[in-house]
Amino acid sequence: MQTTVGFGVLASSLVLALGCQIPTGLAVQPSCLLPAPLLGQPNVAAPGYIVVSRPGVDPVAETARLAARYGFSPSHVYDAALLGFSADLTPTSVAGVRCEPSVSFVEHNGVVTTAG
Repeated sequence: MQTTVGFGVLASSLVLALGCQIPTGLAVQPSCLLPAPLLGQPNVAAPGYIVVSRPGVDPVAETARLAARYGFSPSHVYDAALLGFSADLTPTSVAGVRCEPSVSFVEHNGVVTTAG
């Protein structure tokens, strides 16, 4: 798990350095040269996504902005150990959110179990 997050942080640094280019005139599905990484695999037992913001981003304000732009309702806003939000997103919304400069990475929700 730490390797995956490390890759996400490294890849998000590249995104920040190179930037995403959002063409004008596209309201919902922008394209970009290097979208934020999409980690994990879809899981019917845990649908939806976790979107992690870059350090320094106000997760409450940015989640509200992204929700208005891409038409989703966040399930939860994370503002402590993790900055970002969880939500059910359409494929179009996932593509758009991944091109936002404020997004570090997007990950499919998953199921975690403990032994014992």
